Amino acid sequence: MVVHPRSRGVPRVPRYSGSSSLLSVFGYGALTLYGRLSRPAGAKFASPGGRQPGYAKSEVDHLCDRLVEFFDKQVPIKSSEIRSAVFSPARGQGAYAEGPVDAFFARAVEVLLGVE
Repeated sequence: MVVHPRSRGVPRVPRYSGSSSLLSVFGYGALTLYGRLSRPAGAKFASPGGRQPGYAKSEVDHLCDRLVEFFDKQVPIKSSEIRSAVFSPARGQGAYAEGPVDAFFARAVEVLLGVE
């Protein structure tokens, strides 16, 4: 979320592609997802610490791209597609930590359920 220092905590819509229409159609919940979705592939989430397992970055990034297509181009996606996603296990720099990924996609499901 981008907050202007003089806005008294009122978030302003960042200038990402499609963000203005994103807010008007899907509401603030979708806007909370967009910051992470706008990050580059391979850098959307932190890697797991140490020898902890995680999810394959390329697979997580692909599902994130599907959400971007939905929000920016109205390419259909259902909450069930997010819910049923299974990512291959990975470790080290080729992985994202599981907790943040799970929390993000749980929030995405909530947003999609709001418009289905």
